[in-house]
Amino acid sequence: MAIRDTDQRWDIGTIKLPTLVIIGTLDPATPPAGGEQIANRIRGAKVARLEAAHLSNLEKSEQFTAEVQKFLA
Repeated sequence: MAIRDTDQRWDIGTIKLPTLVIIGTLDPATPPAGGEQIANRIRGAKVARLEAAHLSNLEKSEQFTAEVQKFLA
């Protein structure tokens, strides 16, 4: 309930560190538009889109890992 009921859309705008937002294009919990909104609120955020739902690190583990490695390189 704490996560569900907490609106952090404005607070995330204070993030100053490099950020990667991974968007699951099939995610019903955080739809792609929500992921885009998150990325747009964080200055300079990079976006990766994976054809997955909410657990893209499990559903598309190789693609997820490749995106994280590319971001960290």
